[in-house]
Amino acid sequence: MAALSVVCLLLAMAFWRPVSASGEEFWPGQSAADILSGAASRRRYLLYDVNPPEGFNLRRDVYIRVASLLKTLLKTEEWVLVLPPWGRLYHWQSPDIHQVRIPWSEFFDLPSLNKNIPVIEYEQFIAESGGPFIDQVYVLQGYAEGWKEGTWEEKVDERPCIDPLLYSQDKHEYYRGWFWGYEETRGLNVSCLSVQGSASIVAPVLLKNTSARSVMLDRAENLLHDHYGGREYWDTRRSMVFAKHLRAVGDEFRSQHLNSTDAADKMTPEEDWTRMKVKLGSALGGPYLGVHLRRKDFIWGHREDVPSLEGAVKKIRSLMKAHQLDKVFVATDAIRKGFLLAPRFPHFLFGFMKRERSWGWTPRRHITGFVETRRKHVSSPHTGRLHTEGHLPTTCQSLGHKVPEPVFLCVHGPASACLDPATFRTHKRVFCRLENHVLIMDVTCASPEM
Repeated sequence: MAALSVVCLLLAMAFWRPVSASGEEFWPGQSAADILSGAASRRRYLLYDVNPPEGFNLRRDVYIRVASLLKTLLKTEEWVLVLPPWGRLYHWQSPDIHQVRIPWSEFFDLPSLNKNIPVIEYEQFIAESGGPFIDQVYVLQGYAEGWKEGTWEEKVDERPCIDPLLYSQDKHEYYRGWFWGYEETRGLNVSCLSVQGSASIVAPVLLKNTSARSVMLDRAENLLHDHYGGREYWDTRRSMVFAKHLRAVGDEFRSQHLNSTDAADKMTPEEDWTRMKVKLGSALGGPYLGVHLRRKDFIWGHREDVPSLEGAVKKIRSLMKAHQLDKVFVATDAIRKGFLLAPRFPHFLFGFMKRERSWGWTPRRHITGFVETRRKHVSSPHTGRLHTEGHLPTTCQSLGHKVPEPVFLCVHGPASACLDPATFRTHKRVFCRLENHVLIMDVTCASPEM
């Protein structure tokens, strides 16, 4: 009897037309358990991506816009936002670091994000949905006719694609594309939506015009904020708490190099952002000046608005004097050779950390800088941590680094260039030592002539 039941079950499966629990045809990636039980979860997935050249800050801002859309969708159906993995960005210029398929947990605290809207990583989406398939991809674009003068109108329409699609069909008629570096991901359908308005303008399309379980909005930067600067905006912005391991690195750096701690700076951080109550003006801040100095793309695109290095340093020094500060922290995308200001301003400390691309100065005649720390990124689904390996540049290797001896180093050359001082009018004496896997170079300027 048992054998007969098995035969009947197999015959039924052979002639059974695959449908979902709601009567729709089976979707790629649906699990076998879902098929047999007929009770697949109908939670829907919202994915998105941004124009590849866009930087970190714009992508953070687009997340806030998409979060508003998700809140609108949640008023009608159960949705979850799938966080787009990070890939190589223009300002990430360390080729020795893994820069593809980077989960959001490397940068942000996911429990904090989930206190605002439901979010999951992309690989969790693959596990839940049964495979790397996205049912519907909408490429967002403007209107070919543009915006005519007059009353602003929010609208969305399915239109022919204005630009060539960055997706191509394979022999199985699945769409292949970038998909955050996941080459195995496929799109089932791709079409274009012309949008003009806030993020939630596309909500009716997702709720009424498609029954796709997973929907991706490509070029999501075309959506505007629902309520910029409003309560909802700031709830999402505050939920974007940086990951604990990054905060730990920052706290250690502040303590060691900037004489800054939360207690000393009268900062009262709360792990749960929803409970954080701060009285305006209660924080003191650290005893240093923080500077963000853009040098590469800003010089090309905003040359008239960007000061010279000499002009930037003069402004920094005037601010330090006005606020009675003796340290400055500079975050910049300048290359080391173009940012060697020590010869021009020998009373500043010059320090360099390769991965963070940041420098610290302090006005002393004797210069101590920490340089050439090389970090290798180990992507681990279990820890997601950064591991550091100390590496001695050629200059200090030539010293044997155990018994420091003075050598001459070209001011304008890389740290690994130990060159004949007779060739150069400006030179330094360098002493090297290794402390806790960080190379310290003690430098004494020798009357530079510029």
